[in-house]
Amino acid sequence: MKEEEVFWTFIAFTKDTLKHDPLHIDGADGLYNDKFPKMDFLMKCFDNAFARNVGDLKKYLDEIAFPNMLWVYKWIFILFLLSFPFAYCLRFWDYIFGYGLSGILRLSLGIVALTKNELKDKDFTYINTFMTSFKNGRNLPSAEEIIEACLLYTSDAADDLLCVDLGGRRIIKKKK
Repeated sequence: MKEEEVFWTFIAFTKDTLKHDPLHIDGADGLYNDKFPKMDFLMKCFDNAFARNVGDLKKYLDEIAFPNMLWVYKWIFILFLLSFPFAYCLRFWDYIFGYGLSGILRLSLGIVALTKNELKDKDFTYINTFMTSFKNGRNLPSAEEIIEACLLYTSDAADDLLCVDLGGRRIIKKKK
């Protein structure tokens, strides 16, 4: 792909397609703005989906004070690039382009779900080392296994945040 095509593809990914609708959130617009407003939103959605779908692991990580900032924040913020092999990133980005930002949440949940047995009852240092070993391809299921796993998860836990997932698109629900 030529440099200009890459640029315009990225622009399309980051643009809101329905800016006239104040309830619609689409694309990555706001992910990299000052104070990262969409990043906070995605982290809250992830926390809720993590608690709902892999609650036992989330509870354990909370007990040992293992913060999301050490791992999932980095996955979301840089779209997995510095944490996973490049071949995985290419497959993940393809998935994200297909499913939108909710795809990032699903991928993160899929990875956590597939590796949760390795993380249970381990200490802080072990978990941190384990999470950082993904870049070398160690401790990872195949990219296709991760994609299959994320199809099991929806981001419906975002309902707790007054938002809902509609086939990869996220809207904010009006408060009652």
